[in-house]
Amino acid sequence: MKSMVRYFGMLGLVILAFGIVATIIDLSQLGTFSLFSKIHLISGAVLLVTWMVLHTAAVKDLFLSRSTRHGAGTAVYVGLFAVIVVSINVITVTNPTLVRKWDFTEEQVYSLSDQTVKILRGLTEDVTVTAFFAVGAKERELFAEMLTRYRNHSGKLREELVDADEDPQKAKEYEATNGVVVVHRGANRTKISELAEQELTNALIQVTTTENKVVSFLKGHDEGDLDDDKATGYLYLKKYVENEGYQLDELFLNKVESVPQKVKVLVVLAPTTRFLEEEVRKVELFLAEGGHLFVVLGAEFNQDRSALVDVGLNPLFEPWGFRLREDIVFFEQPMPAALRQLFGRQVAAQVVLDEFETHPIVEGFKARLNLPYARSLERLPQTGGGTTLTDLLVAKGEEYWGETDVAGVLNSSLEKGATDHQPPLTVGLVASKPVGEAYKENKRHDQGVMVVIGSSGWLQNKAIPDSNSPDFFLNTLNWLAGESAKISVRPRQIRASKLSWTPEEANIIFYASVLTLPELILIFGLAIWQWRRRR
Repeated sequence: MKSMVRYFGMLGLVILAFGIVATIIDLSQLGTFSLFSKIHLISGAVLLVTWMVLHTAAVKDLFLSRSTRHGAGTAVYVGLFAVIVVSINVITVTNPTLVRKWDFTEEQVYSLSDQTVKILRGLTEDVTVTAFFAVGAKERELFAEMLTRYRNHSGKLREELVDADEDPQKAKEYEATNGVVVVHRGANRTKISELAEQELTNALIQVTTTENKVVSFLKGHDEGDLDDDKATGYLYLKKYVENEGYQLDELFLNKVESVPQKVKVLVVLAPTTRFLEEEVRKVELFLAEGGHLFVVLGAEFNQDRSALVDVGLNPLFEPWGFRLREDIVFFEQPMPAALRQLFGRQVAAQVVLDEFETHPIVEGFKARLNLPYARSLERLPQTGGGTTLTDLLVAKGEEYWGETDVAGVLNSSLEKGATDHQPPLTVGLVASKPVGEAYKENKRHDQGVMVVIGSSGWLQNKAIPDSNSPDFFLNTLNWLAGESAKISVRPRQIRASKLSWTPEEANIIFYASVLTLPELILIFGLAIWQWRRRR
């Protein structure tokens, strides 16, 4: 017992010191004493008084001996260390904006996307976010936290948190109720009601867009339906394009003499019937005038599934130095022979890419792209004319091949044969050609440009969720529209899981992490020091 009592003095000092620190925090934050501070003040004082009563002679020697001076110096260093550790914890918890945070989640749910950061840094005028939430509501706290991350990247973002019940006049002015967020710049105003980065970023795009950019989707060849919400439809893609700030338009070539001059970017999305020669000539003229064309082609079978549908666009492609092959690109998963015998060959009609060629469209694009039922593109001997071809998406591994026996794809064992197309296989490319003198008077851009992708399934509704397909499509669209600054990786529609606890539980977590942990470390360190000193 005596061996334990002799440590009461040191232990009491440490517990009493942390009790005093806790009392200071309690009085400044709560205005009263917490259970933590009460226990520490009382127990620390009891331990210290007990030691002093049982060691009166030692107390006198403590203040008179030379070792006291050395001990005082040690105590000062220990005290300073404790103060520093506690202060850092207090600052971290009570002032989170002053501390850098790291996001280690796989989906980066606590970090802003590349697109959001670009938009914030590109703000040239003040944008105000007026958020209506009841005082004390959890949503108010969460939204304020998200706005803090936004403001870290721009000094042009202004914030107003309003309780519609307490300020009904402002709520009436903005025609809003609690739970609604209004984003406005000058006369431009839009509302959102979902607390997600994608919604807020889209609102910023809408209020900062100075002109309506029109993108025309070609119709009349059973193209992909932008209003179809079924698995094979393209409604999700349409929403992404609109959220990017584009106005969608439809164009029927058989109803116009030529592509209207206002059209700068024309999209051909998954056609399944053949283009007429006259329609091809109209698209040729559009390109000759510097139009920009985005072609997304799929591997559609004819009725008896004996061949792929020929949509008649090779006459458009071939003068530019390439053509669409009649094949389907397959991938065989490499595996040891023993596993292949056990599980069989793993073959899929899919191109999986996580490395890309050098081009502004894919600059900084580090995500994975899956292209189902892709067709390869073949380069032809250049015939002049100033055409420049740049590979964009290439299946390079030996595990790929372009299956030419498309009639037997569904009912035969697939093998890479001598007549099949061998890797590397280009499934996406960019072709460009300067506008000739004869067309400069009506030129739309300085160059005619085509981006052709040999797969369409990656843009269907079933492929959009949790994929990077919209990013690649929109990056291509932005590049063709001259909006290179918008090329980025956009926020995913994911929700971060957050822990919720009562104020009492929050206090327990605060005291455990900010005070108790440093206290235990200090006591443990002093115990080790005393043990080594007495050996």
